[in-house]
Amino acid sequence: MKKLLLVTMLWSSVALSQVPTIVGHVPNRAGSKITFTTDRGSCKDNQFLAYTQYDGGRVGFTGCYRVIDSEIFVIWSDGDVYTYDFSSLVFSQEFRQYIERGGE
Repeated sequence: MKKLLLVTMLWSSVALSQVPTIVGHVPNRAGSKITFTTDRGSCKDNQFLAYTQYDGGRVGFTGCYRVIDSEIFVIWSDGDVYTYDFSSLVFSQEFRQYIERGGE
């Protein structure tokens, strides 16, 4: 829970330019992975860009997400809304190191 709080605070910080771009990944049922970023893209209201990526690198969908409690809420470009359990997020190595350094 402490790590979730730290990550949520980092995501909502103003100085996101210092935060690694790729936060982590979650596998999905379609055999691809969902990548969560610290980029805003066209997302609004403290949301960040997420995308699905298939083998070979093809991007299937993009969406905007935000972390609320222990859930990651994603509104996909096709209008679907999904939640993913925060505990299933596999942090990128770069983001893990960033967290371990306390956000520096």
